Amino acid sequence: VLFEVPVPTALGPASFADAAVLPDGTLLLLDGDGRRLLRIAPGTREFLPLGAVDAESPVSVAVLAGYAYVAHAQGLSRVSLEGGSATPVRGAPAGLLRVRAGRGGLVGVQSADGVLKVVSLRLRQNGQAVGSMEVLDDRAAMTGPAALTVVDGAVCYIAAGDGGPVMRRIKPDGPRRGAPRR
Repeated sequence: VLFEVPVPTALGPASFADAAVLPDGTLLLLDGDGRRLLRIAPGTREFLPLGAVDAESPVSVAVLAGYAYVAHAQGLSRVSLEGGSATPVRGAPAGLLRVRAGRGGLVGVQSADGVLKVVSLRLRQNGQAVGSMEVLDDRAAMTGPAALTVVDGAVCYIAAGDGGPVMRRIKPDGPRRGAPRR
């Protein structure tokens, strides 16, 4: 451990659900219990509040085009990285457990009827609404929603295989419907 940054008592208790890194190296932290975003700028060891997330059970955060997108029980909220103001994203599906920037929008893990699906969300109206949702893997059999990431435009995640856990990868130009080719 190089160093630790404790949450100052003035900010109250925090329970970090997810994190994202901004292009300038700033660390963005989602405090699920406190329903807020905190940040730590590069070269500093100080938590600064970014904005409130007025939604029940925020679970994940992704950064895209100057905004933080926060997944929560009802859908998505869009938080300005400049001023911290938050607005709901219209047409966002409920049940998103993890979101990441990728495929020209957001990719995520959605829980629907007890099944975890890997989905791609195309945003419209400058990121204020979901234009379409595409299911990339409708039978992901994932080991958990935290096992999703995007690397060089490809969606990667850990799933349950016949002989144990396997890593699945959907290329940026890969299958658009159903399960990925194996």
